[in-house]
Amino acid sequence: MSQAIHTFKTIPQTTFRRLRNTPSYIFLVWRWGTWLYALIWIMARWPYLDPPQASTAIILLLATFIQTLIVTLYAPVLQIFLPDFLRLNRRQPARPQDERHTRQLTTKQRGTRQNRRPQPLAADEEAEIAPPMARSRNLYRDLVVYGLDVVICGLVIYFSGPFGRPPFGASSPFYRYGLSTIFVAAFAYHYRGGLLAALGYELFVLFGAYFPPPGTIPFTLQLQDLAGAVVDAPLIAILSAFLATLLESYTRSKRREQDNVRRQRAFMRVSETLVTGAHDRQKLLRQSAEQIRRGGHFERLIVALLTSNDSGAEGRQAEINTYIEAGLEASLAEDIASDESETFIGQVGQAGEKLVSFEPLDRGTAGDGYGLARLYIPFFKDGQVYLILGAESVRQTPFETKHDEFLSIVGPQLLVTLENMRLTEQTAELAATAERGRIAREMHDGVAQLVYMLSLNTETCSALAHRLADASSEDAQTLAPLAERLDKLVTISKQALWETRLY
Repeated sequence: MSQAIHTFKTIPQTTFRRLRNTPSYIFLVWRWGTWLYALIWIMARWPYLDPPQASTAIILLLATFIQTLIVTLYAPVLQIFLPDFLRLNRRQPARPQDERHTRQLTTKQRGTRQNRRPQPLAADEEAEIAPPMARSRNLYRDLVVYGLDVVICGLVIYFSGPFGRPPFGASSPFYRYGLSTIFVAAFAYHYRGGLLAALGYELFVLFGAYFPPPGTIPFTLQLQDLAGAVVDAPLIAILSAFLATLLESYTRSKRREQDNVRRQRAFMRVSETLVTGAHDRQKLLRQSAEQIRRGGHFERLIVALLTSNDSGAEGRQAEINTYIEAGLEASLAEDIASDESETFIGQVGQAGEKLVSFEPLDRGTAGDGYGLARLYIPFFKDGQVYLILGAESVRQTPFETKHDEFLSIVGPQLLVTLENMRLTEQTAELAATAERGRIAREMHDGVAQLVYMLSLNTETCSALAHRLADASSEDAQTLAPLAERLDKLVTISKQALWETRLY
């Protein structure tokens, strides 16, 4: 039961809600259905076919079956259910030189199995319209594949013409089968691709009308037969391209709506993190990095704080003061060495410019055009690079404008929060300094007051001792040393009072 639920969950919700795979379904149903129609037609006419025609029919049935089977196995819609059933690229990677390289290749292969089919950036994001046949990032390769499909269908319609009357076009049991190649081109490349495929297909039909294959019974070409065989293909190309355009337009509009909602939610989560974690710098950076990574749907996010140091003749050099990472370490950490990320951060810090790159992964392990997309954006403070946000993900395309805009919005918010924390810490230090000064002044004033009282009392005692000594000659000799010591004490206390008030 759990396996059935897991298989059901692997189907994208857009298959049900947005009919994302409608072109694939139409193409596969049409191609297999028309192949079965050709099989039934030939089986019904088998007693009336001469031996050469019977041999040709068997060859055409086998050729079209193999063609349809290959196209079906490599259809993107099939990868939803069997993502690891077939591999377009079976080349083995080179023998690793050391154990670390082996571990990296294993991680890449595991990540490739998880990312073979085009994945949306978020769980609720609409993916692109799936083409009926597999496509790659190599345009010329795709043109060869789609062109070969047109040629095969055209040859089949040409050699199966003698089975009917007239011996070309719609009289062939494979005529409807061949129209599926127009579906493929129109769904993948819209009007231009569909009309070109229809033109190529019609060339084989016209070639069969004017230059029939060997063994064809002589016939008289009728205008209505020729018109009927020529009109179908362009109409199907136009209708298929129109349907594909409507689906893409609808999906694109829903993606914009989802992007707006998701961006608002991400900004709200980042803002809450910045507010709640504003008391601890390290905690703030870690939580902010994780929320920014989730909000932008990056596999890895780096937050780096830089300091600028004077290095003499070389000018100012940026040094990494704080380095925070957040991401899927299990699937990406071994693909990207930390020193590589620090190297990119150093380059961005020196140049002061945004860095956008896309490095294709090893085709022996990645395939399907997957590569490592990087986006590093610097943020300035007092004319110097102070903060760098770096995003890295394994994707089929470089980061888009919306990712740049997201980091460009949350970066200044993080920078302002860090600056507010610095100002708050500075304010707290100034308040502590002022409090220490107030306490010192109070202590200083109390000591000065005590010294003043000591000086006043000592001076009074000295004056009284001198008066007693002058009044009595008998006690003068006894009081003289006391008066002398009191005079010295008065002098010392006045000097202490002067120094206390001075400092």
